[in-house]
Amino acid sequence: MKFYEKPLFLKIIFILSIAIILFISAVSFRNIKHLNESNDVVKHSYIVYGNLEKLYGDIKDLEIDRRNYFITKDKNIILKIQKDVSVVNKDLEVVEKLINDNPKQVASFKILKLKFKEKVTIVEDGLRFLNLTKDSPLVIENIKDGSNKMKEISVVINKMINIEKNLLSKRLYENNEVSKFAPVVNYFALFVTLFILIVAIVKISRDIKMLTNYNSELKLAIESSNMAEQIGEFGIWQYNVETDLFHYSENIFRMLGYNPNEFEAKLENYAAHVHPDDLPRMLEISRQFKTADKLGPYSYRIIRKDGEVRFFRGVCKIIKNLSDERMMIGITSDITEEVYGQLHIENKNIELQEKNKTLFLANETNKEAEIAGSFGTIQWFVEDDRFYYSDNVFRLFGIEIDKGIDIKDFFKYISSEDLEIVTGRLKEMRERRKFKPYVFRIKRPDSNEVRHISVVSKFISNDTVKDYVLVILVDVTDNITAHKTIEKRNKELQDAFSRLIITNQAAKFGEEIGKYGNWQWNIKENTWFFSENLYKILGAKPFSFDANLDNYYKYIHPEDLEKYKQAMANMMEEENLPSVTYRIHKPSGEIIHVKSIGRPVYDASGKKLLSGSVIDITDEVLKNEMLQKALEEISYYNESSKEAEKIGNYGFWKWDVDKNDFEFSDNIFRMFGLDKENFVPVLDSFIPTIYPEDAAFVTEYLEKFRKKEKNIASYEHRIVKQNTSEIRYIRVSNKPIEDNNGFYYMMITQDITDEINKNAETLQKNRELEASNKELQAFNYVASHDLQEPLRKIETFISRLETKDYKNLTEIGQQYFDRIKVAAGRMRLLIQDLLQFSRTNKSDQVFEKANLNDLLEAAKHEIAESIDEKSAQIVSEELPSIKVIPFQIQQLFINLLGNSIKYSKADVAPIINIKYQKIATKKIGNLVLPTKKEFHQFTFSDNGIGFSQEYSQRIFELFSRLHNKDEIAGTGIGLAICKKIVENHKGYIIAEGHPNEGAEFNVYLPDAN
Repeated sequence: MKFYEKPLFLKIIFILSIAIILFISAVSFRNIKHLNESNDVVKHSYIVYGNLEKLYGDIKDLEIDRRNYFITKDKNIILKIQKDVSVVNKDLEVVEKLINDNPKQVASFKILKLKFKEKVTIVEDGLRFLNLTKDSPLVIENIKDGSNKMKEISVVINKMINIEKNLLSKRLYENNEVSKFAPVVNYFALFVTLFILIVAIVKISRDIKMLTNYNSELKLAIESSNMAEQIGEFGIWQYNVETDLFHYSENIFRMLGYNPNEFEAKLENYAAHVHPDDLPRMLEISRQFKTADKLGPYSYRIIRKDGEVRFFRGVCKIIKNLSDERMMIGITSDITEEVYGQLHIENKNIELQEKNKTLFLANETNKEAEIAGSFGTIQWFVEDDRFYYSDNVFRLFGIEIDKGIDIKDFFKYISSEDLEIVTGRLKEMRERRKFKPYVFRIKRPDSNEVRHISVVSKFISNDTVKDYVLVILVDVTDNITAHKTIEKRNKELQDAFSRLIITNQAAKFGEEIGKYGNWQWNIKENTWFFSENLYKILGAKPFSFDANLDNYYKYIHPEDLEKYKQAMANMMEEENLPSVTYRIHKPSGEIIHVKSIGRPVYDASGKKLLSGSVIDITDEVLKNEMLQKALEEISYYNESSKEAEKIGNYGFWKWDVDKNDFEFSDNIFRMFGLDKENFVPVLDSFIPTIYPEDAAFVTEYLEKFRKKEKNIASYEHRIVKQNTSEIRYIRVSNKPIEDNNGFYYMMITQDITDEINKNAETLQKNRELEASNKELQAFNYVASHDLQEPLRKIETFISRLETKDYKNLTEIGQQYFDRIKVAAGRMRLLIQDLLQFSRTNKSDQVFEKANLNDLLEAAKHEIAESIDEKSAQIVSEELPSIKVIPFQIQQLFINLLGNSIKYSKADVAPIINIKYQKIATKKIGNLVLPTKKEFHQFTFSDNGIGFSQEYSQRIFELFSRLHNKDEIAGTGIGLAICKKIVENHKGYIIAEGHPNEGAEFNVYLPDAN
């Protein structure tokens, strides 16, 4: 055994070692104490460093929540912001206590605290912008100030971190120096005896140093990882397969809308935030954590604490820790923006596909449009001097499609008279890359038809295609032909209008001569129309009251009113009025006898109407009364009376009701076509002669006679003449007489067939006149519309000619051109006014309650250009809300205001006053109404040139003008439209003029109540 291996030696060595160890322990204790102090200082530096990082992270959270507030306007974030401010204040208190021994840090901390107070002020200012959008200048300025202040805070914190890092490096150096000194002493003293111990101590020292470095790096890695998770919007989680425990990084909680570690890291707590549609799939994945080595990537949706739905992507794999335990490490990323970006790209792709389809359809549509629109295109590519022709160019020329054809090959189809201008324009195009529009003629080889072709051009240059000149050829043959047709139709329209005026005047004259008036009842709409002469028969001024039964009843004699109402009730039920006679009591006190008759008719649209006449039969009734009186005074069988019966086509008979005896004049038998010799003189013998449809009607009257009623009105019915089977109309009048001989009726039966036929002819003529009037209105409307299309083309060519060739015209040519342009403008205005007049003639407009102030403002907006041009002032009182046809009343305002502006004085700004009042009157101007009525009166007055009062009626006539068209532009239709609109509202319009002083228009609209 070697000496140094002997127990004694080892004991000695052990004892010496113990002694040395005791000595070294004393020395080491001193060094360790120094080392502990050094470690405490290093630890303090790490704590300060960590709290500074936490302070910066919490301030960063405050900034993130502030931005989220501006984006989402979620009031719940305000509470979180307030909580963030409280957390940062606590962090500041902790940091302040930790650095109070470092003057540099204390100075930086004061700056940091001041910056944070400024930051809080900016945040509080931003919370007041709840009602502003994120694009508001105040919001943008607040966000910018917050970002700048965050940068300043970041600079101060980085400065403090750098100070702490420098201090940490210095202390680590001192710590390392102390750590190295003690082992060196121990190594030297125990080099031999305590070799193993020295080796162990060296190993321990190295492990301590390595552990210190690892600890520093680990802390830095953890902080960096936390920052990276927040910036990269991902979080890290760990699952210990052996212990079945989870650990979530702080950003996992933030991604779910929570503060770090706000809930326990368990699978069921996390699963509670998974979208219900994705939860089964996520639970299936979680069940594989214990067995799978790697999972993902997999995507799913979560619902944050604030209710927001976000898209997450996860990936995980198995590793083993130092304890040889299986650990599932996973990364969860927020891919919401990526998902929305992908959806945006997919939507853009779909949009592009749709655009490609649209472009394809547009190309196909353009080909069809060329065919339908009778035009074709030629493209001349400047650089290549190459022509490309659309297919329809060949169709226009009537030749086969040949894309290789030369431009000059088309010349042989062009009229020799136009060839020079075509070649000249082609030369002009090559020199100037454009040419003036022109028209030439061609002769199609397929039909020998001569067609007119209009040609225009446009030079096109851009980066996508080569420069080229686009030439458009349009077949305008139909336009030229249509222009001639329009002139012819205008002449026909003027002739028809003149005939209509003559026919209307003739109808009115016919009513006056025949002492009858016409009426019409729209069964479906329950509206009435009375002719002008019907008002005159009633003793009223034409159209002085609304045409309806209630107003008509006011003129019927009280004794006949119930009978007439019953007749009207039967008419409305049966939609027919055979005949009814009654008396009219005129406002003047005069009593007249009239007869009403009506028949169903149909208008042009198939709408059923009841049209009839009211005939003044006063003369006939007086004649009958006189005849009855004469019959009482003369013998019943006087030969002169018999002759009178024949001449007057009437007969009389006597009916003794009590005895049921009858006496008939000879003419009664002639009228009924009966043989007097074989006739049994009883009433029932006449029953077979009554027209079957009138039998019930006559029977009712016979019952009245049997009851001895004394006020039985005359009645009319049809009979079938027995000897000829001819249908005749008769009127039966009666007079009850009661004397010593008893009670009996003197009856007069008159044949009124000729009178009825005459009235029927009049009704037919009236219906034909009304149909003609409607056809003329329809023709006027269609003609005016058809005129607009060619006129639009005329104005288009005028515009092009003015732009490109006006300066090339001679002075006389320019004058002619200006006249054509003015004439086209007048024609446009005339057509528009005619259309407006046609619209006011329509009867199917709907009345609705409207605020006239709004309609007036809309009218002023329509003529704003004229108002500004003349600097016109329009002063209006408050207008009411009443039932009107809104668009017509707006047009009435436009025309009246425009009329005042048009006829204003030169160099004097127009002033238009609009006044309103509600009145009750029976006189409007020179018109006296039968009864007092309530009206809405609107007065439009101006300070214009005025007019002579003798023209106060003429200005409302169609095409009537008081000034030459060269003096003041206009069509003479505007005021005619005003009158028609007012008449559509059953109202009146009256004009009053004062030359060089102004004009006043009063509009009276009846109160609907």
